[in-house]
Amino acid sequence: MLLHIQRKKKVIIEEYVKMKGYQVAGDGFSIDGKLCFRCFGNDHFDKTGINPYVPISASFPYNMPEKIHEKIHDEIQRLFNLLNLKTGAYNFDIRIDDEDNVYIMEIGPRNGGNFIPQVIKYATNIDMVELTIKAAMGEKIKNLEQCLPTGNWSYFAIHSNKSGILKDIIIDPIVKSENIVETHLNFKFGEIIPEFKGANGSLGILIMKFKSLSQMLNMMDNSDEWIKVIIE
Repeated sequence: MLLHIQRKKKVIIEEYVKMKGYQVAGDGFSIDGKLCFRCFGNDHFDKTGINPYVPISASFPYNMPEKIHEKIHDEIQRLFNLLNLKTGAYNFDIRIDDEDNVYIMEIGPRNGGNFIPQVIKYATNIDMVELTIKAAMGEKIKNLEQCLPTGNWSYFAIHSNKSGILKDIIIDPIVKSENIVETHLNFKFGEIIPEFKGANGSLGILIMKFKSLSQMLNMMDNSDEWIKVIIE
């Protein structure tokens, strides 16, 4: 963590939780204190990047048995009960250890960034953005129920481990035609881009689909095999 970007110039030291599988990402929605809907995903990181703790992707569905999904659900609901939370959207960061214990790292009272709500809509047809707006306007939300994702979907944050002038983004032609559903770029070619130290250093977001869970996990864990950012 970089002190020069912190307001208080303090560091919080926490116990490290050794993960079983992927760190849990995703969003959920509660109505009158009940977690009615949640969609868990797999967080992916650039282990060779300058900040290996910033996710470069979240892929859905979460690659664990349903009993683990339910255990996470119950722990989130327990937290909601303790905090007396009512209606709204939430973004999750959670870890599971080797004994299937649930560690809630963070729950943000908001939709996730990096187009996570849009990816969830592709996977479940649940529009988290619409639900959040309705809740903010005091509208009654009806008929929201838990549903399983259909297919395999992810976002991918285009990023560079070096700053410089963006010359090109080269994507494998097969990936471009078969896997990319939406492309959202934050920079134009010829502009100066930052190095990827945090989510605000993303060059853009790809929303992607895949033929299988294994294909999705492999591509998100090995993105250097199909996309390259060229800078000068």
